[in-house]
Amino acid sequence: MACVWSLGTAPGWRVADSAANAAFFGYPSGSCGPAGYPQLRMVAIVECGTRAVIDAVWGPQACGENALAARLVVSIRRGMLLLADRGFDGYEL
Repeated sequence: MACVWSLGTAPGWRVADSAANAAFFGYPSGSCGPAGYPQLRMVAIVECGTRAVIDAVWGPQACGENALAARLVVSIRRGMLLLADRGFDGYEL
């Protein structure tokens, strides 16, 4: 059994505050303004029992989770039971 994990802007997914990273990944913002570091968005397929990462993709903040998840379809194999949160149920992959 595998799970799709969406690790959008979880703490720890910050990247170095360089001009190149800022241009590619961008700074997420909230009610207090932009974050102090560029952050990447990541979606992964993870084995539920062992939490082993089967595959993962990442991109800039402007890239949505569904667009990233579409890149993971090639890693889903026959016989896998894939669990996903409600943000993925109506999205055609």
